[in-house]
Amino acid sequence: MDGPGAAPAAGRSDPTGPSNLGNDPHLQWSLRSTQSIGERLDPGIAVRHVDRLPTPVIPAYTATDLSLNWRGGADLLLSLDLSGDGAERRRPARLS
Repeated sequence: MDGPGAAPAAGRSDPTGPSNLGNDPHLQWSLRSTQSIGERLDPGIAVRHVDRLPTPVIPAYTATDLSLNWRGGADLLLSLDLSGDGAERRRPARLS
C-alpha cells in the first residue's frame, strides 16, 4: 500500500495493518431496559460506558439515552428520544 487513502494490498482487509492491534478499550459495557406501561406507553433507558483508547488518546465516557414511545392507534406511533453522549464531560468517567 502506498500513501494515505490507497487500497490495501491483495489479501489484506485492514489498511492500517498491525498498528491498530491492541488499541481497544480495557472495558466497555451497556445496559438497556424498556417497560410497557399499559397498552400505549413504552419508556426506555440505555446506558453505555467505554474506557479510554490509548492511541490516539480518547477519554473514557459514559452515555445515557432515554426514550418514550406512545401508541395513539393502529397507525400512529410518536417517539421521543434524548441522547447524552458524554461529550460535555471531559474527565474520565468513574464507576461507583
